[in-house]
Amino acid sequence: MGYPDFAGRRCDEAEKCWSQYSARPGARLPPGCALRETTPHGRAMALQSYSLRKRLQQKAVEPEVYTYDTLSPFLRRQIATAFDHGIGYFSDTGLYDFGGTSQNANDVWFKLNQICKKESWPYAQFADEHRHKTPNYIFLNFLSRAGDIDEVLSAIEFGALFLAYVDQWREKPQPQYRGALMTGKATLEEINRRFVEHGVGYQVENNEIIRVDSRLMHTEVIKPTLALLTMPMFVKVNEDFMAAHRHYRTQEYKDCVTSANRAFESLLKTICDVEQWKYGAGDNASQLITKVKENGLFTHDFDQSFTAYVAMMKSGIPAVRNKSGGHGEGVNTARVGAEIARYALNLSATNILFVAECYAAMKNTG
Repeated sequence: MGYPDFAGRRCDEAEKCWSQYSARPGARLPPGCALRETTPHGRAMALQSYSLRKRLQQKAVEPEVYTYDTLSPFLRRQIATAFDHGIGYFSDTGLYDFGGTSQNANDVWFKLNQICKKESWPYAQFADEHRHKTPNYIFLNFLSRAGDIDEVLSAIEFGALFLAYVDQWREKPQPQYRGALMTGKATLEEINRRFVEHGVGYQVENNEIIRVDSRLMHTEVIKPTLALLTMPMFVKVNEDFMAAHRHYRTQEYKDCVTSANRAFESLLKTICDVEQWKYGAGDNASQLITKVKENGLFTHDFDQSFTAYVAMMKSGIPAVRNKSGGHGEGVNTARVGAEIARYALNLSATNILFVAECYAAMKNTG
């Protein structure tokens, strides 16, 4: 079956035609046609089959349970297809194709393949076995076939980095210039949606894979916190917070608690530095909270109830860290399980978001 004739059609007509054509498995558009995006704005068209709708309805009334150690063949296929549509077309004939144009993503595919081979031994072995294949074939088939789920997730992370990169090529993302069907941002949104649909507890945030235990907590607290930490002034906070998520995913729970506490302390120190509020070099989170409170960070007039919340912030994460061996380990070091690490991670996110919003309110009223 050949490609449909989209050339020269208006966007609304082309989108209607594509919605009919895209139902064919593996359907994609050739470079040079009028429509390159899944929609005219590069957004993913979230089509839901009857079986998917039924499965989601059943999950809505069941306890929220995620899996972490398996990726179904269908999920892998969907993620690979999303990358194929989001990164863009690979030209077998070279960098320039279709009448001398460079509307392909050859350079992206080559660099992505190179990075994966350099950083992942299983990927390097797979690439060697398929050395005569194109780089997009190697990457997409590694996602579909690799046995080690951590290596697959690592490849997804590398792919996410390149999706963010291709969106920055121009002032406004224009996937058609690389023969892609949608923007990098829309691709990542689709991948995250596929994880949710299949009940797999991972999401791609800030170009990294993080583990999700509660969708509500992730949507209402973790995602807003990660969005906030993309601000340049919070770069150190973001590094510590993402490190906590990496430790949590790799089951390094003590390090997760330590990094979560460090992220909260970094936020308080950043605010003090920007506002030129003095604090001691060795001040911990409890002391830093006292400093920012004394300087008017909290403008709420909640009397004793708010005072109690400030006291909880002082005793929450620092106490978890101290009891988990954050200041050096003795003979009888307390065990840190997943439940403690998860509590520290979620509490850190909640406090970071709250303090940052209080800081924004203070600046707006100041």
